[in-house]
Amino acid sequence: MDASLTGVVPVVPTIFRDDESVDLKGTARVVDYLIDGEVDGLCLLANYSEQFSLTDAERDTIARTLLEEHVSALAAGGAAVLVVEQRARAVLAISDRTYVLAGGEVRMEGTPAELAASPAFVESFLGGTVTR
Repeated sequence: MDASLTGVVPVVPTIFRDDESVDLKGTARVVDYLIDGEVDGLCLLANYSEQFSLTDAERDTIARTLLEEHVSALAAGGAAVLVVEQRARAVLAISDRTYVLAGGEVRMEGTPAELAASPAFVESFLGGTVTR
């Protein structure tokens, strides 16, 4: 499988209201605008400045809403959707395929089921052990 990511793949900014709460509808409008512009993929919740001001609940809401309501058609058409997230359980819950990067290299990859059955993944990222 070729895991190359090519073309125009912009980082999606998170939009905030004046009171610094997340403007989910505003963020969704940006995603729809990018999709209408026929980008080759999207990078959601990247290591971009606003990520560090979001709570886990806000990141979950943004990821689920954008993936379920806006980005699924883009992904169904074969475009890549890259979600950058440190919480492994959250990633497994929303991804079709997951890549674990370390030092700029892919160290593990697989479907959520494959990774959940991998002792190395479970011990490193889920804090448990795989029972067989």
